[in-house]
Amino acid sequence: MASLSQSYRLLKNLLALTEKLEGSLQRMSSLRHFLLLLIVVAAGLSGCGPAPTPIIRDQAPSLAEPSEEEAPQEEETGPRLQIRIALLLPLSGPDSEIGQALLNAANMALFDSGDKRLVLLPADTRGTVPGAEAAMREVLSARADIVLGPLFADNVRAIKPLAQEAGIKIIAFSTDHTVSGDGAYLLNFRPAEQVKRILTYAAEQGHDSFAALIPETAYGERVLEIFGKTLLRLHRDMTAVQTYKPMANELFDPVKTLANYDRRRREYLNEVDFLESLGDDDDFAHDLMEDIKHLETLGEVDFDAILVPEGGALLRTLAPLLPYYEIDPAKVKFLGTGLWDDAMLRHEPPLIGGWYAAPEKGTSDRFFKRYEKTYGLTAPRLATLGYDAVALAATMVRQTPVPDFSDERLTDPAGFIGIDGLFRFRTDGSCERGLAVYEITTGVFREISPAPTSFIPPSRVPLTDSEVDKIFYGLVRQGARPEGNSAGALPSLLPEDAPRPYQDIPEQEELPGGFDPDDLPTDLQSAPETLPEQFPGSAEDPS
Repeated sequence: MASLSQSYRLLKNLLALTEKLEGSLQRMSSLRHFLLLLIVVAAGLSGCGPAPTPIIRDQAPSLAEPSEEEAPQEEETGPRLQIRIALLLPLSGPDSEIGQALLNAANMALFDSGDKRLVLLPADTRGTVPGAEAAMREVLSARADIVLGPLFADNVRAIKPLAQEAGIKIIAFSTDHTVSGDGAYLLNFRPAEQVKRILTYAAEQGHDSFAALIPETAYGERVLEIFGKTLLRLHRDMTAVQTYKPMANELFDPVKTLANYDRRRREYLNEVDFLESLGDDDDFAHDLMEDIKHLETLGEVDFDAILVPEGGALLRTLAPLLPYYEIDPAKVKFLGTGLWDDAMLRHEPPLIGGWYAAPEKGTSDRFFKRYEKTYGLTAPRLATLGYDAVALAATMVRQTPVPDFSDERLTDPAGFIGIDGLFRFRTDGSCERGLAVYEITTGVFREISPAPTSFIPPSRVPLTDSEVDKIFYGLVRQGARPEGNSAGALPSLLPEDAPRPYQDIPEQEELPGGFDPDDLPTDLQSAPETLPEQFPGSAEDPS
């Protein structure tokens, strides 16, 4: 009986265990089905690449635009609810930091514009030619109205055929002038105009003989070309040029050669030997020895200004070598380009007192402070280009229902005023800027020559009444009148004390029939002056 009871309990336990196993198996089966479902869904999602997310002012990032199957692309002819601005930037890869900074600045300009029609379409070029081509096709499929970027010259070359085929303009950030034109404009800081500006200013201040230390780079080749042409135009002498490999250990010999140090050193040693040979009893020789004993060389270099178009750590290595090899900054003016616009240089004694050309700093300084406050990061110098590019596009469509980025609009001769001051595009796609000249001091970069406020030549400034009288009376006395309305046919004004081809007319004398200003040629009548358009973020901060 006990054996039967034990068998019964054993059978009961087996049945309970069987039920538990069946429940576990059912749950495991359900779990397997659930995991399988997740895998299938994930696989399906991974097959769909992320679409570019437009950035719209005052609106959270939207979903990707509908595909062509959902919303066929039709030609937009009426007033636009969206104006799409493409941004081709290296948002990944080794140059992603500068690409992200340009995008951040572009976003700042988007929100400053106050135009809710504007949509940014950022696309990652990865800094490569294939990446740029893929990014260009991406923004064209999103029906971009204008393309801002890319950053590198080879990227610009790659996308130009695609842009020309689509009839869309490019505003790129490359400094390579060879990629401009044919619908591609370059918003950049051109070394050519910086060199022209600083050399012209130095010549105006009385410097006549110029030397240059030029890096053996594409940038250096361009600077050297402009250096020679500008001095030729200014009728100034180019007395010495020395090139160097852009490596710290390759700088000594080029500077030493430019300074003609070996010859000047020999002259000094020969002079010392001669004075010592005269003996201690020669008072004159003794006095001369006292005068030169603190020197290392005799004679001066044959230039009074030197251009050093270098920047960063290499410039901080190069600058001390100039006085080391007896190029005295007290006698030779050190000149630079916009690469000198670096706060670290205010701690380099050889460069104190040096001059360089760059855009005016007031508005850009405020931009950099605002950028740091907004993003918690220090913006690279090129970040202002991202802001000005978007601000330019916003300005051009501000009062138009349909965007017009035609060559005629982009090359407006009056230009535009942005974060970096006055600029305009030329018909060849290059960018012309109004530059200031700065002097490096221990505390600040001191502006010593302001940037121009207008591209309008002085001849367009309305004439004063006395100037009109002189021109008019001179023409009447000579029996001459300009042909048509050509201002070029008018004689230039003469100084008050210069001899004139006609007798001065007494003030009380009147011409027969009186004088009617409406009878003047139209070029002599005052006309409203065309001013450059000013971007929203470039106005002076009243605070």
